[in-house]
Amino acid sequence: MDRVLEGLGPDTSELEELLETAFHAAAAGAAVLEKRDESEFDAVNKTSAGDWVTAFDVAAEKAVVDVLRSERPWDAITGEESGTHVPENRSPVRWSVDPLDGTTNFIRDIVYYATSVGACDENGNWLVGVVHAPALGRIYYAVRGMGAWVRRDGKDKRLTGPLPGRKVPSTEPVSPTTR
Repeated sequence: MDRVLEGLGPDTSELEELLETAFHAAAAGAAVLEKRDESEFDAVNKTSAGDWVTAFDVAAEKAVVDVLRSERPWDAITGEESGTHVPENRSPVRWSVDPLDGTTNFIRDIVYYATSVGACDENGNWLVGVVHAPALGRIYYAVRGMGAWVRRDGKDKRLTGPLPGRKVPSTEPVSPTTR
């Protein structure tokens, strides 16, 4: 990670610390998801059909929150399953945790699920984010103003968007007579 943030100036030390914490927290949640066992799902609908919560959601969130409280005890934390925790004398940082992003996929044994952890400032500006997808063997991460990367097989690759000047597909309906 040092090489990703290298040369960005002294004001990046807090971003570096936040990113490191996000990596640790997301890894803790992903470690729970790696133990996927259908016999231990205990899946129930939260609010509507298809809005599932499993024992893995709850356990992964606990693992993530434990890391966040240990490494950054003065930050607020909002978890999808447990709600918001605000410590006394809190910092301006708030963590947002989706311990099992893609619960339906997880239940169906579709590999597109992850633990997502992000931190924002008091104005709601996202600072760092990590999405750890254990079944894919990938970790996606981003740092405000510095870009986004994917880590696969221990190697980091910077992600890029569409090339400048690239034509965007039209959203206009196609007329059957012009096909």
